[in-house]
Amino acid sequence: MADLMKLTADEIEALKSLDKKYEIIRTHTLTVAAGGSSGFLCWGGGGGGKSFQILKALRELGKEPGKGLTLINTKLTGPKLCKILEADPTGLFLVEDLEDIFIERVVLNLLRSAFWGQEGPDGKMIRPITYQTGNDNWNFDFNFEGAIIATCNAALDDIPELRALRTRIDIYHMDGEREELFAMAHQIALKGYRDVTPALAVQMWDFWTKHWPENRQPDLRMLPRMYRKYPHLADLKLKLTWEEILQSMIDEGDGEPVDTPSEARSFRLQVALELRRKYGTNLTLILPEWTQRTGLSTKQSYYNALNVVNGRR
Repeated sequence: MADLMKLTADEIEALKSLDKKYEIIRTHTLTVAAGGSSGFLCWGGGGGGKSFQILKALRELGKEPGKGLTLINTKLTGPKLCKILEADPTGLFLVEDLEDIFIERVVLNLLRSAFWGQEGPDGKMIRPITYQTGNDNWNFDFNFEGAIIATCNAALDDIPELRALRTRIDIYHMDGEREELFAMAHQIALKGYRDVTPALAVQMWDFWTKHWPENRQPDLRMLPRMYRKYPHLADLKLKLTWEEILQSMIDEGDGEPVDTPSEARSFRLQVALELRRKYGTNLTLILPEWTQRTGLSTKQSYYNALNVVNGRR
């Protein structure tokens, strides 16, 4: 157990690699917030740290929800989006779970207008938004000068209605490697969590890493969920141990990983199956050919495809 109370040399290197990916997220976020771009979309599997890094960067600028930042999530219609943008046409907006919100064509048209327009004589981009309904209270005609940052779990190619946004905004795929996310979770565990001591938090981390399925990207949100549960186990006189509870949490997410449900996806599944049959589990031989044939460079992308091939849906 003592050996687990510090990061290994490999984990330190993994954290450096992960931080380079996070730095891309932070840079795009800061440039959008500074007015250098009208929008930024960060996509990737849940629990990889996308939203945390965006909010962390914005907090460094003094922007938080309700304080220079408007947070948008859950259900949103076209007229309501117009109303929100018109109320703060120079504001900064953070949209979470984009694929669940902006699936209406009307909203897509609004986003295209909000993200891009023609430059005026002074070099400033003019982005007019005009929305007409049969109700005068929901008719809008204004220029939007603000910016929108968004997160989602699926690529734009997975959502036909969103493909048109690709040339208008900055886009980054956050694809954390297994070793990188495990190292980040270890670093977090070493600090402990409120009523959970560092030693116990690390013990939970060790259990989590040993029982996490090989073919799934680790979810950094799971251990904090367990840490919050732990102080209540004794008070509630529950019969299950924390190990049993954590195992059930690991099992609950044992579904199909986020990947590309498109023509590209079918091709990747075929390649993953061929490489598995050809090289077995030898990643040294698999990854170079996987990258050459699919254009994807991470082990996790191969595991995601292989996961589906193996029928873990």
